[in-house]
Amino acid sequence: MASDRNVLTIRQPSRYVLRMLGFLALVSLIIWLIREPLLDAISANPPLNIGIIAVLGLGVLYTFGQILSLRPEIKWLNKFRMSDPGGRPLRRPVLLRSMARLFGDDPQGVRLTPSLTRSILDSIGSRLDESRDISRYLVGLLIFLGLLGTFWGLLQTVSAVGDTIRSLSVGVGPIEDSFEELRSGLEAPLDGMGTAFSSSLIGLAGSLILGFLDIQMTQAQNRFYNDIEEWLSESTQLQGGFASMEYAGGPNLSGDIGSDPERLIAAAFDDLSRRLSLLTKHMQTEQEVMLSIAESQAKLMPILERLADPEQQSLQNQYTEAIYGHLRNLDASVQRLIQDGGAGGDANLSNLKKEIMRLTQAIQSLSQGS
Repeated sequence: MASDRNVLTIRQPSRYVLRMLGFLALVSLIIWLIREPLLDAISANPPLNIGIIAVLGLGVLYTFGQILSLRPEIKWLNKFRMSDPGGRPLRRPVLLRSMARLFGDDPQGVRLTPSLTRSILDSIGSRLDESRDISRYLVGLLIFLGLLGTFWGLLQTVSAVGDTIRSLSVGVGPIEDSFEELRSGLEAPLDGMGTAFSSSLIGLAGSLILGFLDIQMTQAQNRFYNDIEEWLSESTQLQGGFASMEYAGGPNLSGDIGSDPERLIAAAFDDLSRRLSLLTKHMQTEQEVMLSIAESQAKLMPILERLADPEQQSLQNQYTEAIYGHLRNLDASVQRLIQDGGAGGDANLSNLKKEIMRLTQAIQSLSQGS
């Protein structure tokens, strides 16, 4: 496959992994610098805050796992494009399972129809979208847990303030005792405020961290998708018809119909729909032409019937002979009128008018008869 060797291979997502590692290193440095206040914030409500941190850790591992899962897919695809027929069989990928099933083990001379190419890209895109949905859900979950801690702490604060006010006794005992009761009563509301602010801080910070990692994961997946789309577009044959995907020197895809029939059926229906639309347009054009021919024939039929009638034919012959006779008489009258000049002009002119009237009547009779 010498032609593919000159094409740039699909790139690994190493750049995005380095970005994520650098970002996490910066976050770790900030956490180390504020470790004491952060530990105090976590201790305000350990169960909830530790749960938020656990969700954040799960999201970080998931985003790294999704990016690293692209490496074996890219490795398989690059080897698939560069491998020689009959070599060592490659391990089937997970994300590109549908494409591997369609291609088989021989990448030589792969030719794709546009419908099959779109079907493969849609399958890959849907799998990538599913992985992004989980990471975005985890970002939303971190925000929700932060808000949950905020409202939980506010509820504790309001309840504790009410208990403190009810426990105060003014005018009974020394004033020092009243201040001591107020001080001890304010500890619970302050603890509630600590829970509210600490959970909100940790939840929002975690959503920002995971959101940045999700952006890097999305960019890596988009570049992977774009590289595959570019490679498939180079192998796609822009020709009509359902020319099933073929391999030079090998069997065409019809031998693998059982492996993935849904892709073949989808491509066949696309081509069938296109051909049916063209056939419909041709049929409409033919119907319009046939309708025009039928209208013309309907107009010609009465004329043809009159022409085919023997009586009409003889009548038309008589009218025609009469017209010729009147024309001859008319010509003779004009000649006499010219020869005589002014003498007898009125009589000749009267005869000429009579011949013209007879000729007009003969023509009208002929037109009515026809």
